[in-house]
Amino acid sequence: LDEEEKIGYDIDTIAPWKLHGYTPFGRNTGLAGGDKKHGVEAYTVSEEGFFTSKHRPSEPSTTCLLLLRYATLDVGIPQTGLAPHTDVGTLTILFSDKKGLQARHPLTHEWRYLDPKEGCAVINVGDSLRFLSEKGFQSALHRVVPSADATIDNRFSCAYFLRPELDAEFDAEGQHWKSIDWHLRKYKSYRSGQTGKTE
Repeated sequence: LDEEEKIGYDIDTIAPWKLHGYTPFGRNTGLAGGDKKHGVEAYTVSEEGFFTSKHRPSEPSTTCLLLLRYATLDVGIPQTGLAPHTDVGTLTILFSDKKGLQARHPLTHEWRYLDPKEGCAVINVGDSLRFLSEKGFQSALHRVVPSADATIDNRFSCAYFLRPELDAEFDAEGQHWKSIDWHLRKYKSYRSGQTGKTE
């Protein structure tokens, strides 16, 4: 439709509850000012709800992009390529073209394979987002294991780990933490042979 026809469906004219209709580009400036992110009007999320003040690009963080290689894992041999754990950061964006990643269902506690799909990524919520959202989001317990029907041979994945800035503060497990201190505590548990799971 051209602009003239679309304006006939102006949401401010026909839909007082804002559930359908057309809104001309630039009309919505957001609930808390002009720098709101896309979609905030629909979700009524405050600026702080995006946690941008904890992820400022100008501040140092442990955010990183990694290419990961997992050792060969054979079918029928009890072994795990990556022990069960939750991610330390805010979000993980993971690309992989081979089966092996499992997530534990939060209700049934069953381990389920996440089959890779071409052109798609797996998005994991990490501990930091769990704490920053006051448990509004839950971090996903996951691991890498061989599937029942195939050996994992030279499995590679590319992962982007978004993490809060080093001095970001949050309450976790009843304690007050800085992001960098939580990060170091978590990695100490990985290296000591613990699961890396966060309750």
